[in-house]
Amino acid sequence: MSFVRRKLNQFRIHPACNFADPVKTPDGSSAATAGLILVRQRPQTAAGILFVTLEDETGITNLIIKPPIYRRWKQELRFAAGLVAWGRVQRHGSVVHLIVNRAKDIANAIDAPDNPAAIGSVSRDFH
Repeated sequence: MSFVRRKLNQFRIHPACNFADPVKTPDGSSAATAGLILVRQRPQTAAGILFVTLEDETGITNLIIKPPIYRRWKQELRFAAGLVAWGRVQRHGSVVHLIVNRAKDIANAIDAPDNPAAIGSVSRDFH
């Protein structure tokens, strides 16, 4: 992600390390993040909620996607190798999530470098 960080910063998209700092991303604040998808989980016991873990050059960010948001952004959430996600920061002690209200395939969200395959990765999806 470091090779597109300048562009992400222009769009005020936080690196994962900012989510560890409650001053930079306070509870309830609006924020955006981007990264390659490491894991998608949609457990049957979670009432349709999708959990996504993104990774960038500074660490990981945990996303929570509720069913109406999932239905709206299904293509991106199911098939993209990387995402840009916008939402609200939720903090419980040292655990931080981004409650997503919008998502976009990173390849379509920013001007991709000359080699779009450089953004790609294969996520590990667990059902």
